[in-house]
Amino acid sequence: MTGLWTMLLVAVGGAIGAVARGLAEAAGPAIGVTAWVMVLMVNILGCFIIGLLLVWLECRLCRDGGSRLATHPGWRGLGNLPMPDPTLPAPEIARARRRLRLLSGLLMTGVLGGFTTFSTVALDVVTLAESGRLVEACLDVGLSVLGGVLAAIAGLELGIRHCRAARG
Repeated sequence: MTGLWTMLLVAVGGAIGAVARGLAEAAGPAIGVTAWVMVLMVNILGCFIIGLLLVWLECRLCRDGGSRLATHPGWRGLGNLPMPDPTLPAPEIARARRRLRLLSGLLMTGVLGGFTTFSTVALDVVTLAESGRLVEACLDVGLSVLGGVLAAIAGLELGIRHCRAARG
């Protein structure tokens, strides 16, 4: 049954994210930003937010010590927050895992999946290149990939620092 609820939340989140992206893209011309730059900004923002969300969700709901961030050096420096708690009853761990799946589905897969878009980046790059705007096409590719990765790293690091501050 959790799988059905997760898929429903992914669908709701996807709709919210897609509408938010549509609004952002529609706002671009009004503020003087070209379409490909607006998509770039949306995608980099989404990459930053997914880094923050991952830490936020893991910090609060991964009660058994099996965090997806277990191999991240900053996470290990926190003493593997959240600390595995052997005294937690199995039903409480199961509830936390369920909430983690539901919220990850809603926020990360749904909202951010609908908000960010690789297919639009690919189409923008092709359109820019075909219209002879090769510098902009190359900028779009480079900034989308590098900017997205750097934004995700920044989101993770900010989230880990917040966890560290909340712990100490």
